[in-house]
Amino acid sequence: MSKQLQNLSFYVLFSVIFLVSVIFNFEALAFYSKPFIIPAIVLYYFLTNQVKTNYLFLFSILFFYVGDVISLNENPSLHEIGLVSFSIPYFFVLYILVKRLKEINVYKRIDFFNFSHLLMTIIMVVLMLMVLNNVELDTKFEYYIYLVFGLQLVFMGILSSVLYLNENGQSGLFLSLAVASFIISDMFYILNKNLVELSVFKFINALSQTVSYFFYSRYFIVNMKK
Repeated sequence: MSKQLQNLSFYVLFSVIFLVSVIFNFEALAFYSKPFIIPAIVLYYFLTNQVKTNYLFLFSILFFYVGDVISLNENPSLHEIGLVSFSIPYFFVLYILVKRLKEINVYKRIDFFNFSHLLMTIIMVVLMLMVLNNVELDTKFEYYIYLVFGLQLVFMGILSSVLYLNENGQSGLFLSLAVASFIISDMFYILNKNLVELSVFKFINALSQTVSYFFYSRYFIVNMKK
């Protein structure tokens, strides 16, 4: 077994257990396996990263962990807190995307208004409006949380697509994959939670969320080696 796989072994183990629990609706198994996924990916980060620790990664992954734990609790009053917990690290992701694009724009003029970027913008905005118009929200405060959350996903999707099209290398690829996974995970979480509960929605949410943490950690590991 390669060192890379050895470092990932705990993450893979708990991820597989969690995904199996989602497929077969073993709620108790999901409750005890999911909280270990992020600690396992943090362990992988420390075992693989040979340069220096990025505290932005640790701070953001902490909020993802809080959101994960809250999502396991069926208490409706904690739902909004969970959304805020996921929303906070998305501001960090947006900061990273803007910073990377500014760095690229210094030596390569980025055209933000080409057809691909405009098409991506239209698709993301339409998806956000469709979700907001179809989910049942109890309060205006909850609506505003979803609105901010939706706008974050829209801008993350647009900026990550621009980054992917203008940067060659693993760093931009992993960041774009992480953002794509975040978006897919959140879209299906909201659909399953607020529109209609389907096993396939729940599984897509679980799978995309699980792999998003790997892509997110890989971005920081690869970027630190540059």
